[in-house]
Amino acid sequence: MNPILFIIFSIVYFLIIILITVHLWQNKFKTAFIIVSIISSFIYIIFLYLFLLSNLFFMQTMPYNKDEFKTETWTTDPNNRYKIVDDLINRKLLDKKSKTEVINLLGLPSKYDDDFGFIEHIYRTDSLKKDTDLVYTIGVRPGIYQPRGHFLIFFKNDTVMNYRER
Repeated sequence: MNPILFIIFSIVYFLIIILITVHLWQNKFKTAFIIVSIISSFIYIIFLYLFLLSNLFFMQTMPYNKDEFKTETWTTDPNNRYKIVDDLINRKLLDKKSKTEVINLLGLPSKYDDDFGFIEHIYRTDSLKKDTDLVYTIGVRPGIYQPRGHFLIFFKNDTVMNYRER
């Protein structure tokens, strides 16, 4: 459900409920006033819950365009790298490349102390070597509760051994 539609629905709903309750109150139907107030509150809570649920579902399954990997896009738009990292992996563009070739293709990696210390955490938890392996931030994929993505590249003897998205 569109948030604007929900706001319009809420305003109209409350105006109708206010008109009904004022009419009941003025005509001395105090019991009916209480019943209408309670029922309308529950109905609104149910609609609010359904609205939030529909938005959570939509955000979780929100599509985005995957693009073809291009060095220019990778280096100039780091927050949208998630759109092209799949192509980079699927086409195996990093296989058997040296560290220098990878840096020429992808640009300089994210700094060790970038991303509020999270890259440092990645180096420790994913067995990356600070002096040889590389980490690139790739942005946040659309959806709810999506963490910032990272692309990890592992080297052995100055040659790409493995790479993956985290």
